[in-house]
Amino acid sequence: MTFRKFAVGFSLALSLALAQAAQAASVRVWEGTISIPTYLLGTEDPNPQFPLVNSNNIYPYTALDDLTDNREPKTYRAIYLENEYLKATILPQMDGRVYSLYDKVAKREVFYRNNVIKYGMVGLRGAWISGGVEFNFPNGHTTDTVSPVDVRFRQNADGSATAVVGDVDQVSGMHWEVALTLRPGVAHLEQRVTLFNSTPLTGLYWWWANAAVPAAQDMQFIYPMRLANPHSHTQIWTFPMWKGVNYSWYKDVHHATSLFGVDVHRAFFGAYYHNSDNGVIHVADYHQVPGKKTWTWGNAGDGRIWIHLLTDNDGQYCEIQSGRFQTQLSQEFIPPQKVESWTEYWYPVAGLDGGFVDGTPQMAINVIYPSSNAAGKSAVVLAVSPAVSLRGAKIEVKMGPKTVKDFSPISLEPLTTRKFTVPVADAAAAKKQLDVTILSADGKTLLHWYAGDPVDGNPNPSVKPGEQEVNQKPDGELSIEELFLRGVNDEKEGRKLQAASIYKEVLKRDSGYVPALLKAAEEDYDAADFQDAEALMARARARDAKDPQVGYLSGVIYKGEGKSRLAQDAFWSSLRFGGAEAPALTELGEIAIQQKQYDRAEELLRRALSYNPDDGVAQSNLAAALRLDGHLKEASEAAGLAVEKMPILPYALAEQWRVETALGAGPAASRAAEVFKSVVGYRPQSYLEAGAWYRRLGDLACSDFVLRAGTKNLAAKDVSPLIYYYLAANAWDEGNAEQASAAASEAAKADVEAVFPNRPEDARVLREVLAHNSSETHAKYLLGNFLFAHSHYAEAADLWKQAEGEGFHYAVLYRNLGVYALRVQNDPAAAARYYASAIKQAPEDFRLYVDLDEIYTQLGQTANREKLFASAPPRVLGHDTVRARRVLLNVEERRYDQALDALKEHNFKPWEGGRVIRELFVLANLEKGREAFEAGKFKAAEESFRAGLEYPENLGVGKPEHPQDEEALYWLGRALDSQGQKRQARSAWQQAVSQMRAGEDEAEERGGGPSGFYAALALDRLGRSEEASRILDGMASELTTGRKSAFDYYLAGLVKNYRKQDGQATADFRRALELDPGLWQARLELQRKGEPE
Repeated sequence: MTFRKFAVGFSLALSLALAQAAQAASVRVWEGTISIPTYLLGTEDPNPQFPLVNSNNIYPYTALDDLTDNREPKTYRAIYLENEYLKATILPQMDGRVYSLYDKVAKREVFYRNNVIKYGMVGLRGAWISGGVEFNFPNGHTTDTVSPVDVRFRQNADGSATAVVGDVDQVSGMHWEVALTLRPGVAHLEQRVTLFNSTPLTGLYWWWANAAVPAAQDMQFIYPMRLANPHSHTQIWTFPMWKGVNYSWYKDVHHATSLFGVDVHRAFFGAYYHNSDNGVIHVADYHQVPGKKTWTWGNAGDGRIWIHLLTDNDGQYCEIQSGRFQTQLSQEFIPPQKVESWTEYWYPVAGLDGGFVDGTPQMAINVIYPSSNAAGKSAVVLAVSPAVSLRGAKIEVKMGPKTVKDFSPISLEPLTTRKFTVPVADAAAAKKQLDVTILSADGKTLLHWYAGDPVDGNPNPSVKPGEQEVNQKPDGELSIEELFLRGVNDEKEGRKLQAASIYKEVLKRDSGYVPALLKAAEEDYDAADFQDAEALMARARARDAKDPQVGYLSGVIYKGEGKSRLAQDAFWSSLRFGGAEAPALTELGEIAIQQKQYDRAEELLRRALSYNPDDGVAQSNLAAALRLDGHLKEASEAAGLAVEKMPILPYALAEQWRVETALGAGPAASRAAEVFKSVVGYRPQSYLEAGAWYRRLGDLACSDFVLRAGTKNLAAKDVSPLIYYYLAANAWDEGNAEQASAAASEAAKADVEAVFPNRPEDARVLREVLAHNSSETHAKYLLGNFLFAHSHYAEAADLWKQAEGEGFHYAVLYRNLGVYALRVQNDPAAAARYYASAIKQAPEDFRLYVDLDEIYTQLGQTANREKLFASAPPRVLGHDTVRARRVLLNVEERRYDQALDALKEHNFKPWEGGRVIRELFVLANLEKGREAFEAGKFKAAEESFRAGLEYPENLGVGKPEHPQDEEALYWLGRALDSQGQKRQARSAWQQAVSQMRAGEDEAEERGGGPSGFYAALALDRLGRSEEASRILDGMASELTTGRKSAFDYYLAGLVKNYRKQDGQATADFRRALELDPGLWQARLELQRKGEPE
């Protein structure tokens, strides 16, 4: 059935349920604390995560990559919601996640509850935790997944209670809120999602609610899908069965697997535990939330290892996820000022005898047919697990047009399963024709299910299972449009710099191609490079002056430059030619406020709100215009409405505070001030968001008001220098040079650690500061950070060098100059000098040692590598990444036992999918074994090769279903063969071949080492030379097709080296290192050949 069918009757049914629960106590909501044992995080990375060095695109956030084994009890802030059926625990300090949803009737957790906070390297910033329900916007395992978000809670007039969590994403400037509600007499958790692109530009986003459920042998994913995408651009599987595996059962899935439902026209999914006969269901309108994902680590060793990495005693978990889009292969675009909202529901189910075939916000149902060997007259059982109370309901059961059973009137109580027996003469016919409708007392349809419908409710799927065709033509063979769309695809898939490069290539082919000009101009706007952005838009207007997108973006750019008249003309042009009304009118309203034309601003903003009534920024703008026009009562109402629409939007809260203060210093003003401080005002970004917004409106007094409050409300160490720089810029604009100088002086004394400007307004402020005081070194450093993050590398480096020359000696500045020297200028020698200076300033920053060791390796300076580690503090040497680099050095210098000892002494915490630590373990063992083999010590070699097959738990990498141990097995066979153990040798080689074959069918890329190469060598040893040659030829031929990676050249070099084509092999290894100087495998092969690198 469709969501719309039951949505029609839901409000009435809910009203009935609430009326029946009128005597029940209201839902409780309160703030408290919860103590959770926590493995502490070390220091955040103080170095900015520029896109050039971190492809996760997390700037201006810090990386959280310092995981420790230090376990301590820690007290967290908690928001509790509780009614007679459920109790929810929400952690604002952990993304606002639902940490626990407890079923009070069954006395069990609805989701997987992790009773310890144990970070694993899974999130965009690194650290991530499992358990509960995680909210992800605008990306997956997102930037604030283990960080504080804003929260407020309320008791509602109808007796329900709501907690609202959310944040302004600092990468995109977009806002998200989730309102979690429990209602009296109702046993589901209501999740109202609001996503808001509060910026003037198109944004990129997705949304996924990621619920963890306990993994168990009896756990089954209950997903109404026939087709599934295994996180692949090229594969579509059937579900639940694919190539002999039933992917609905946890016990049957042996490797990490993501599956996304394809073309599913059903509103529900969930998980069910057959032994305990209970589970959890999720319900949402599939038109709005089509994404349905299963995830499991798999029950092989590489999945089980994550039990230890993410928890102490709570076992494995799986994930059931709902998403705004069908898959997580890419993000999608959201227009400026767009608000998207919908509601989802989670609730426990039980007593359904094996799962459910349908679900609505009110109930889940299972249809249980008689066994196939049942003799004589049989019956179908309907099991209904309600989430609401219903009186006088009716169940109609039909076979075709004939009613075979009518149950009425019936009563249903939340979390009390009822079963209804329906006699059927023909069980086989029932499986095709059974038709079940559940109606409320007034005849509204609450649930309808028909056995003859496809499982996914969609008779017309858009794809077929199997291999999918994709465009793999080289860039040079694509048309301009095709090349542009490839850039769009790269952008959606997070390859920001690659997309920008493609857009530039498009403009080389056609300098007036409007879509690429728009992309390039948006990039320049984000970089506060308004002059270049304006020039790009002039080219776009020359091609098509009537394009409404050209007019709108021209207006945004002119407005950013302060060219209000030109901006107004451009916005009106966009509107005349059919552009989106709401964003253009909102921008025009802001310009009118800047020009103090408040009546005109009110008119424009009311028009904008008529097109986009949920826009919290436009509503806040309207409140500001009314306040500035002296209409304080109306302004208060408008601000209150903004807060009602978006209860934790910083602009709305700031304006409510400002309006109530303007009305007088009474209780309402005090309340508004306290709400801002407690909900969003615990961190500097909220003051900067509100201060920058007021500055954009030209309301400098309010900008000052909020920013000064930040200097008082925040601890002194938390006051960002940007707050003072904004105050300085405001003062200069207000003609108060003395006040401006005082604020700039305070900024110069403030701590710059982890201060990474990202708003275009930040850059404008910093440029204004430097225009008044060109020797302001902190402003130069911060503006350099902004510019480098937005690909203006040379200008950024010039500012950093000026700051350093004027006496600003700071580790992060030197590191940044090192990045510029290495990544932009390709000057590793200069980069090494900068990194060495950074280490002198910050000898405890372990990340600097990793980077500098990589640079010294590229330079071939082994002695400096040795000195670097010899001088490092013990704590630095203990970090995973430093230890790994030192292990590699020891292997390269043939100190194999030292390398292996270092690997034994430490508990490693790899990234999800990370294999490097075990690769180093294998490398050390195989190199040790090869040295023994070459010396004729075949037994010792055998022992080392066998050791290379092990998976020590402390390395954090478990043995997969299909290991990639072909290299170790090949060499083991060689050692056994040399000892005369021919049968055992052949067995090892055959195992290498079998591993290769077993891995060929996996959906995910195998990655890692040159497994296929060594499997081919094993085939050669087994006398299957033609088969081996075909594999080796394929590896060598990779260099003749498509884009060639460093790893392609490395593999080709291995093949040519094996075939005694020494010169060509050396050239391939060197080319591999040119493309990827960190590819240590190629470097080792050159060392083995005695060739200079």
